[in-house]
Amino acid sequence: MIIVKISDCISFSLKTSKRNKHYKYTLLVFSLCTFLFMFGLTFRDNFVSYINNTITQNIGFRSLLVSPNLESEDYGLSKIKNIQHVVDVYSSNYDFASVLSDFKSEKYDGYIDLNYGSYATLPKNIIGESFDENDREVAICPINFYPSSEAVSLGLDENKILNGYDLLGKKFEITYYSYTFNGVKAVEDKAYTKKFTIIGLYNNEEVMTANNVCYVPADDIKEINNVGTLDDPENATVYGFVVVVDSKNNVSNVANELEKLGFMQPTVKNELDTSLVNTILLTCNILITIIMFGIIILSMFYIKKNIINNTQKIGLMMASGFTKKDIKKYYFIDNLIFSLLAFIVGFIVFLTIYILLKATLLHSLIYSGFIIKIFIIDILFTFFVIVIISSIISIYHISKITNKSIITLTGGDNYDS
Repeated sequence: MIIVKISDCISFSLKTSKRNKHYKYTLLVFSLCTFLFMFGLTFRDNFVSYINNTITQNIGFRSLLVSPNLESEDYGLSKIKNIQHVVDVYSSNYDFASVLSDFKSEKYDGYIDLNYGSYATLPKNIIGESFDENDREVAICPINFYPSSEAVSLGLDENKILNGYDLLGKKFEITYYSYTFNGVKAVEDKAYTKKFTIIGLYNNEEVMTANNVCYVPADDIKEINNVGTLDDPENATVYGFVVVVDSKNNVSNVANELEKLGFMQPTVKNELDTSLVNTILLTCNILITIIMFGIIILSMFYIKKNIINNTQKIGLMMASGFTKKDIKKYYFIDNLIFSLLAFIVGFIVFLTIYILLKATLLHSLIYSGFIIKIFIIDILFTFFVIVIISSIISIYHISKITNKSIITLTGGDNYDS
């Protein structure tokens, strides 16, 4: 009886593969399948992560825009505040203010957005200090600050990003205007200035806001926007409300309560095109499933054909004193090495392209909250499909053929017969 060591199986398998051109071609095909499968999983899971983060972190997805109830003395404000799960209510006129700042230079146009800041609307993770309703003329700005209207674009020049840590404790000045109506349109009347001290920083990627958005106290927003509101008693504008809900899961319940109280068709401030999102996810899942079953079918075909082509060799090995266990060991290791090589080569190609894309085309997207990352679960699932399943298929086919007699095997009969 011949004793076969695992090291001998590995050595012989590697030597055989080097001389086999078909082996190299098949390895290339399986490596490509590994790359495509990893790419599909990574794209889908990053897309899902981005959508979930957008919905859960951006306050706009749990804020309702509500028309005023003209039949109520305070337009329904007191009724809204008493609704369960409502954590803040304020006039839609005070939602934000777009202003010109003294950050204006050759690099930046200086336009920033000042968001209504309250205990309910401020980002949760603030570096430095926060503020309360009694504070004035303070601001919480992005860690990666880009004081320009270009901040809403996807391709930001990272060389122009200001380090928020360098701005902590420093003041910036804004300019805003009052307006008059000249009979045709509203025109600028008087210019006003106001200084803010940056006391805190936040990660705009986490809350899905642009890099030029700072949070300031509610009273400051009210002052700025009241100045910018036309004073026309005969045609006074009645603003609606922004209703902030404690959780996205409770938005529909609050909307229903608002309708019961007589508020017409409250709408979510930010909404996703769910049909488009579902279509993208469905397409991804279909493609991933097709690739996965394609890999399994290719594995079955390749392993079966490889064993059939070696039928006489297996018979001769058995006649020479090799045990069934040794033969199973050899072909299992041979296929395991093949599938591992396919996985490693495919993963290296994927990782290389991932690093290149992240450093070039996708780099600027991180400032918009779209962060591309590799999920461990995707690597493990790909390993399972490429290596584990093919190993199971290999064990099945080699066990089937070694149950045949030496005469049948050396006679070259089809092992399926």
